[in-house]
Amino acid sequence: MLLSRQTLEAIGKPGGHLIERAGAVEKLSRAEAARESEQLRSVLLDSVTHEFRTPLTAIKASVTSLLGSSSHSPDSHSPEERQELLTIINEESDRLNRLIGEAAEMAQLDANKVEFRFESAPSASRSRKRSTN
Repeated sequence: MLLSRQTLEAIGKPGGHLIERAGAVEKLSRAEAARESEQLRSVLLDSVTHEFRTPLTAIKASVTSLLGSSSHSPDSHSPEERQELLTIINEESDRLNRLIGEAAEMAQLDANKVEFRFESAPSASRSRKRSTN
């Protein structure tokens, strides 16, 4: 059975429209996914910026307090207060360093540049033997 050209065209037109519509839906889906991805990046950037600023604010406030006291009167902070401010600077610097390290690791993961280094570790049985000797 041979179909006429008109019949084939009649069958093909709805199929063509369906293909065009599927292509348009796919483009719309990709555009929506790109928009959502950009929104997520923006939220992530805001969060990372806040996480970096928190320790920086504590460090800056502590240093400013110490510098302000040394220029006016060296006795404006007790030794305990000075020690507390220095401890804040130390702890927040460590926190900032850790955050930067984590951000660098995330960037490497995102860029697929992570290398795994496997090292042998003592097995549980060897560890027990050492502890009993």
